[in-house]
Amino acid sequence: MFRQIVIRPEACIGCKSCALVCSMNRTGTISPENAAVTVCFLKNGAAMPMMCMHCEEPACMEVCPTGAIQRDAQTGAVVLNTEMCIGCGQCALRCPFGRIHWDARRAVMVKCDLCGGHPKCADICPAGAIDFLELQKEMDFSVISRIGPKTEEVE
Repeated sequence: MFRQIVIRPEACIGCKSCALVCSMNRTGTISPENAAVTVCFLKNGAAMPMMCMHCEEPACMEVCPTGAIQRDAQTGAVVLNTEMCIGCGQCALRCPFGRIHWDARRAVMVKCDLCGGHPKCADICPAGAIDFLELQKEMDFSVISRIGPKTEEVE
């Protein structure tokens, strides 16, 4: 068993609580532009939280020239060591979800680290659009990459 972030786009109400708590937790300020989670608004008016999915085979980790991106053995999160990061941006270019970005104010790359195994975004989401669930087997990412009115259940 392991824990995984699960996003239910149909439940998102667009309140951006996830981005606010993320930025506060990461930077000590309310600055959603520096959060590791973003709420995207689709053409049909729907809102959807977007964040690192901590891929089984993370492309960002493969291309990092300094080894600054590693999997945390305890939490399973794909984490970025900002002390080792040189800011080359290769990780951001390779992320299939586009969820690594440059924080110019702090001069570091930013990505979700699951808040050390207790993601605040999942705790605060009032609509249940973000959850941190214990799963029987690894997540099939095709389930969460599909945007539509319903999501499939994870077996």
